[in-house]
Amino acid sequence: MPDWFNRKALRWERQLAWRAQVAVATRAPFLKSAHGVDPDSHIGEVVYDSKAVITALREPATGINPSRQLVPTLIEAAAAVTKLGDLWPSWIDYCNGRSKHVHSTLAATTEECRCAIQAIGDAR
Repeated sequence: MPDWFNRKALRWERQLAWRAQVAVATRAPFLKSAHGVDPDSHIGEVVYDSKAVITALREPATGINPSRQLVPTLIEAAAAVTKLGDLWPSWIDYCNGRSKHVHSTLAATTEECRCAIQAIGDAR
């Protein structure tokens, strides 16, 4: 286990670590919400959840003592997930093009529809 997780770590550092672990762990079940008939929805879910994972990793990286051994690892992990998040515009374009060829009952589960719904929610 990392050094900062022991009793010498400050309470607020342990709290940051715990929140990050919970945030990342609760994103794991995303595949259950992906549509089983549309395998592309699995990738869409991962891309969609990447923003929350990045936030969860950056919070402890900026909140704990910079000399802690885990900080560089957290920053590297956040950078890797950021690359996944960069897929977002390309993924939307791909799914928008693909949805034109998808049966109408499946079209409601495509990334295009999800993004439209998310955009409406973000605008509120």
